[in-house]
Amino acid sequence: MKIIDITGRFLDNSLRRNSIEDLRIVFHWTASSTAKSAIDWLDTRLGGKGTVGYNYIIDRDGTIYVLADPGERWMHNSGLGANYDQNTISISLVMKDETDPVSQNQEYASRQLLLDLNSKFEIKEITHHAHINRNKRDFPEKLWESFIASVYSDFDISEYSKITT
Repeated sequence: MKIIDITGRFLDNSLRRNSIEDLRIVFHWTASSTAKSAIDWLDTRLGGKGTVGYNYIIDRDGTIYVLADPGERWMHNSGLGANYDQNTISISLVMKDETDPVSQNQEYASRQLLLDLNSKFEIKEITHHAHINRNKRDFPEKLWESFIASVYSDFDISEYSKITT
């Protein structure tokens, strides 16, 4: 698993989390075709001072870009407010839209990242953007079910009650 830490590029954009208990992991997609274009867009948002972003971006080849430590929060849930973002870790997959399938490398990297985060934090829920904000298109249910089943293919998914299916 290749991990590239670019947290130094985004230090102004993140906010310290008050607590790291009862965290939710929220998956998104970037609506772009490359990690570079997504990262560049985040870097220029609101003149480089925006707080919209993700803790992680997973590229098509499975490379994981760390934009913010999981102990930091970013505004990423569009309209649900800072209180919701307070207890979330955001992961975005490089995908243009729902017709752009999740790659096997992204599934593998997602699995490894989830296992790592689960070993470090008490994860309350693993879900996706459209599930928590119905105005968003990220991960329609059919795509989400396929993705999460693949990520947890080696596990009995019924044991993971925290996954929103």
